[in-house]
Amino acid sequence: MSLNFFFRYAYALFRCLTPRRCLNLFRLTFQYFIAKISQKGRLSAMPFSISVEPTNCCNLACPECITGSGRLKRKKGALSFTDFSRLMDEVSPDLIHLFLYFQGEPMLNADFVKMVRYAKSKGLFVATSTNGHFLTDRMCEELVHSGIDHVIISLDGVQSSSYSVYRRQGDFERVKNGISRLVETRKKSSRYPLIELQFVVFRHNESEIDDFKSLAKSLGVDFATLKSAQIYDLDSLSSEILPPLNEKYSRYEKVGSQYRLKEKKHKSCWRQWSACVVTCDGLVSPCCYDKEAEMAYGNAFASGFKSCWFSGKALALRKQLMLGKRYAICKDCPE
Repeated sequence: MSLNFFFRYAYALFRCLTPRRCLNLFRLTFQYFIAKISQKGRLSAMPFSISVEPTNCCNLACPECITGSGRLKRKKGALSFTDFSRLMDEVSPDLIHLFLYFQGEPMLNADFVKMVRYAKSKGLFVATSTNGHFLTDRMCEELVHSGIDHVIISLDGVQSSSYSVYRRQGDFERVKNGISRLVETRKKSSRYPLIELQFVVFRHNESEIDDFKSLAKSLGVDFATLKSAQIYDLDSLSSEILPPLNEKYSRYEKVGSQYRLKEKKHKSCWRQWSACVVTCDGLVSPCCYDKEAEMAYGNAFASGFKSCWFSGKALALRKQLMLGKRYAICKDCPE
């Protein structure tokens, strides 16, 4: 991470701190370490970060994405601004970081920018992740003026042929032009949002890593990151979508002719204390790896966020994780 990006990111976070949020973060951290010692899941502090799903619909058909591939079982929908604003009213006094993304393409929600503005009016650090297909002149202007702090854009190739292997139904030139448009729009009036280019590494594009870094620099983005790919069915790999040969960029290792997730030392899960996901229909899920929200604590729109976050189900899950239990959603987590 470049020092410039780090300091600008840290400064944007610092601006969101209030005495109440600092106290909540201290309590949260303290209770987490107490839980590690006692192996209990007790918690009375709020999370400092929440991912909220604007929509679980997408314009692309990425084969290893549960949404794009059509494997997502949850009902398709979009978050209403009314539900979003009620959620923000409840959680924003303690919240610091809001990630407007889970499944789907967030900019497909017509109220996306309106949601950003509302969250910023609450003094939150707001980030999102997009496939970049909707970075029109108008969207770029609205994003910059909305006050959004951090925009992550996926660009998994340096030319159309490699990009379209994974980003099916995508348009490489359209995304690249959108990135340039956002960079140029920001130059006119602001130092934000921070613009991060993300490259998911597969075998078909791993030879382009250096070129990707050069492309990111030429486009003028603030930071370029490499992300390991999540493969849903290691036993039925397609000839096109394979883990990279360089295991440095992979969550998996090859044993004989088969791939398996790299073994990692199990550790207590900080995410279950610090963060969670709220789906577009209000389900409060413990983790971004719970794509179907099958382990949801409850529904924030029906009973309120706090009743879900402090529920017996949430307490039991945190306790079991402290005791060393691992769930199906943990298997692909690289942490």
